[in-house]
Amino acid sequence: MKKVFRLKSIEEQLKEYPDFLTFNQVAEILQVSERTMYRLIKGAQIEAVKVRGVWRIPKMALVEYLQEHNCLNVD
Repeated sequence: MKKVFRLKSIEEQLKEYPDFLTFNQVAEILQVSERTMYRLIKGAQIEAVKVRGVWRIPKMALVEYLQEHNCLNVD
């Protein structure tokens, strides 16, 4: 019997994360370097806010970025 794998949607995968993600959390999720993260933020490709000198990325901004770049898994 063939084993069937179900891919989780990005929303399901991120449900355990808080509404605002840290710079490092997003870098880990996207599997990119710090330098790439800075480019994404400075290039306004991912919405981010600086709170007391620390970057925070809204979870929905990450979802939107992934949707725009067709990176979402399908059910």
